[in-house]
Amino acid sequence: MNLTVNNAVLAAALKDITDNTDNNRHTQLFIRLIAALRPGDGITAEQKVTYLIARIEQEKRLRAAFQKMLAGLLNQRDCFSIFTRTGILSSPGFFPELIQKFKHIILPPLPDKRSLEFVIRQAFNKRSDYIWVNSVPDTLWVKLFTLLSFDMKKMAPELGDYLATALTVLSYRVSSLGLEEDIHSNISSDTDMTSPFLEQNAVM
Repeated sequence: MNLTVNNAVLAAALKDITDNTDNNRHTQLFIRLIAALRPGDGITAEQKVTYLIARIEQEKRLRAAFQKMLAGLLNQRDCFSIFTRTGILSSPGFFPELIQKFKHIILPPLPDKRSLEFVIRQAFNKRSDYIWVNSVPDTLWVKLFTLLSFDMKKMAPELGDYLATALTVLSYRVSSLGLEEDIHSNISSDTDMTSPFLEQNAVM
């Protein structure tokens, strides 16, 4: 891997993460890291992520600092909206949903400032961010996240509670979708068939 990427901004961001001892700076450091990973100065996002992976592989202290930062974000921020609302449709009906989508195009909803969703929106605050994120091969992202994996029970115990609550909420949402008229009528045509939408909730 190329360790000669000449990017002072990214190098400075990594040094700041490594040297950090303040648990209240995790949000600031994460936002700064995402800004440093954006392509610029003739360096692509793929090159920057490759450089980041190489640094983490070679520097145990940097890897530990990254894990601490990510665990800190998960412990300090409300993750509930990320798991239950972001990118997941509610069930108000077609036209109410359509009207809501148009409203959000004009005036996007404001996430709770205490939430992890708010931090992610702050970090990926440019409309073009999805372009450079998608330009990085999935294999690199998988490798990066694998390197940064940690013991959730030990380092982010709060996350387990969020996941359990989120799964329960999503289960009820799936159940309500099963009561939609077109779905319910198809299932009801066979009196011996148990609705899988309701059955999964019983399992939960």
